[in-house]
Amino acid sequence: MRGTIVKKSNGRYYVATHHVDDTGRRVQRSHGGFKTKREAEQKLTEVLRSVDQGRFVAPSRRRLGEFLSDEWLPTVQVSGLRPGTFRSYKGLVERYIIPRLGQVALQALTPVIVTIFYKELLESGRSGGRGGLAPKTVRETHMVLRKAMADAVRWGYVMAPNPVDGASPPKTGYRRRISTWTPAQVKTFLTSVEDDRLFPMWMVAASTGMRRGEILGLAWDSVDLGAARLAVRQALVNGPSGPELQPPKTRKSVRVVPLDEKTVEALRRWRDLRTTEMSVAGRHLTEDDLVFTTPLGVPLRPDSMLPMFRRRSRSAGLPRIRFHDLRHTFATNALRAGVAPKVVSDILGHSSIAFTLDIYTHAVPVMQEDAVARVANLVWDAEPETVITSGETPANGG
Repeated sequence: MRGTIVKKSNGRYYVATHHVDDTGRRVQRSHGGFKTKREAEQKLTEVLRSVDQGRFVAPSRRRLGEFLSDEWLPTVQVSGLRPGTFRSYKGLVERYIIPRLGQVALQALTPVIVTIFYKELLESGRSGGRGGLAPKTVRETHMVLRKAMADAVRWGYVMAPNPVDGASPPKTGYRRRISTWTPAQVKTFLTSVEDDRLFPMWMVAASTGMRRGEILGLAWDSVDLGAARLAVRQALVNGPSGPELQPPKTRKSVRVVPLDEKTVEALRRWRDLRTTEMSVAGRHLTEDDLVFTTPLGVPLRPDSMLPMFRRRSRSAGLPRIRFHDLRHTFATNALRAGVAPKVVSDILGHSSIAFTLDIYTHAVPVMQEDAVARVANLVWDAEPETVITSGETPANGG
């Protein structure tokens, strides 16, 4: 390959490359334009080096929007991505990336263009330009765009490095405030729903910290009441055509969760009730059946959980929290009760202890205060030892 630098009438510099393709046809490509000749020389050097290293990508007019909607999204959809994650990716691409960057040539994307895009989202990213997006949303958009462009590089559409890697996404500096109930408030809630048909489900949620989808996806073959434990193996999530079973959120989410005596007893009574309900419906309860369903055995919709939970917590006169906050409540109360962080992390199915403590930093000061108090009690409750100074003879003459 050969290359030359040309200055055009608009005052900008362009890199023209010449090579012969596999058919023997002479092909000329143009790259640019650059404000200075030095920038053009750097580009020419980069192109020639990429040819020597086998990394050269022929120029293309493919636009970012076409790449994302026609190739990237369909590909990641069939790559094993969780349905909820794919819907999140698709929403960010269609709401924010394509409307503002869709017409940009895929190979023309630069860190500067991407950084300006983030700035625009922060200032006027909401629908109709009515205000800016939260830094967290912009960072999520950055993550999706970076992943898409990494695939574009890997597929040979764009020359490395990934242009999004050089962009500057906003720092969030924000963590959603976790709302939890005290142990007394948890007891108040459970007492108020004792006559609820789904009382055992509320018990499991409050006493295990399991995720909504994990609770609704629980099958009887994963419940061992004799050993007082259950296994998390699947989750029920909202799919395009209704609830569907999926693998748990992460590899660590597949786990065994212990059950307390009251929860075991509630599940025993629940199994008896479900056996009766299914018999009335002309069916036998099987080990493959989901634990928490309607009387006819129809799975509960995951999106129905929050409205149900809010109605019941409101009736109990309790502070408003999300259903997911029962998980946070369990973890917070466990840590404050002195349960080892490693144990809490394993029960919740977190990736690491560090992740658990990072989320529940509000519980750490209480744990530290308790630790200091325990050490102090250990010291001051100890019996003083007799100190023998130099020259003294022990009482036993030894």
